[in-house]
Amino acid sequence: MASLTDSQRIVITGRGAISGYGIGVKALGEGLKGGRSAIRFQPHLQEALPCRIGSSLGEELVLPAGLKPLQTRSSAMALVAAHEAWQEAQMDHRFSTINGLRIHVSIGWGPYDFQEVSDFLLHDTPLGKDFQERTQCGYGEGVLRNFFQPSNGVFSHLAACAASTQAIGRAFHDLKHGRCDTCLVGGSDTRLHEAGILGYHKLGALATGFEAQAEQACRPFDLHRSGFVIGEGAGFIVMETLAQAQRRGVQPLAEILAATTTTDAYRLTDPDPEGLAASHCIKTCLAQARIAAQDLDYIQAHGTGTLANDRAEAVSLRHALGQESERILISSLKPYFGHCSMAAGALETVACVEMLQQNVVVNCLNLETPEPGLDLNYVRLGQERGELRTILKNSFGFGGQNACLLISKL
Repeated sequence: MASLTDSQRIVITGRGAISGYGIGVKALGEGLKGGRSAIRFQPHLQEALPCRIGSSLGEELVLPAGLKPLQTRSSAMALVAAHEAWQEAQMDHRFSTINGLRIHVSIGWGPYDFQEVSDFLLHDTPLGKDFQERTQCGYGEGVLRNFFQPSNGVFSHLAACAASTQAIGRAFHDLKHGRCDTCLVGGSDTRLHEAGILGYHKLGALATGFEAQAEQACRPFDLHRSGFVIGEGAGFIVMETLAQAQRRGVQPLAEILAATTTTDAYRLTDPDPEGLAASHCIKTCLAQARIAAQDLDYIQAHGTGTLANDRAEAVSLRHALGQESERILISSLKPYFGHCSMAAGALETVACVEMLQQNVVVNCLNLETPEPGLDLNYVRLGQERGELRTILKNSFGFGGQNACLLISKL
């Protein structure tokens, strides 16, 4: 089978991040390498809430020069992270109009101020015409459009917790098939507020009762796991063909080999316990990249810490990878900076690129007793890692939304 040309190979040339570790990819990388959790008790949350822990940005957001304060926190985080990625990729605004920039984005929970929504939901406060006007869709996307001035469209992705991974996948295929020359891709979300906490709690998805030991709350694949922890953050990457990066004289950071998506169509909030559609997503991703399971070094699991999700993911990995699932290293990032909802996949992809750059694989934090039957090679402290070259990135969201990426060193 013919090898790909440089115009068919898709690379990442810029990254931006906001997480509980702070603003920037450097803060994210240092936090992960240090093996510490950014999940903390959140004293600003109302005492009556069932959960008052999470991973939040503990510093002020400083917007690019010339911009007024933005209406929503998610939009502000998106712009700051996207701007960092744009700078690392050595882009400028003129380049976006000349070379057909396309933006794929997943910005969570709309263009309104959620403190006002919380007031409305909890206290029945009338918000008036101003609130109605500010609940029109597309505010966050509009912020990016106005700042980066794409000449080839802005596309929103709303597939729950798999949304920003799907956005990266769509950008991958757009570039591969020549529909654009450059993609700015990412996600931003914050649900660490009253409405978000109450909504997830009613679904039974949150880990509760950990206010005194917040760092231990999220326990993916552990026998005693009880749910996920909300995080806020943003992750953005700049993607382009290898040929274009070479023409610009920019050194690529990583290559995306494949991107796939499937849907369970099983239940609104629960994954298919047999993991069939998720397994198909993984197998198709490997086939698209023309690599075997033996070539995988690490699986960056969706790994939320809920009972149903972790079981379904483990089953799907065994179905897709066979005995290799017992060899390939696996861990989750959600015990480190929480579950960032529609931004999770993009922020975790940025983290994957950082791990490839530093040749570091994070431990499966808080995993003390793996659930019997979930037989995977969880990364433990002091475990031999070897060279990290190829990562399978999983995202499995509500509604059975599945998305996978294969990310590699060049």
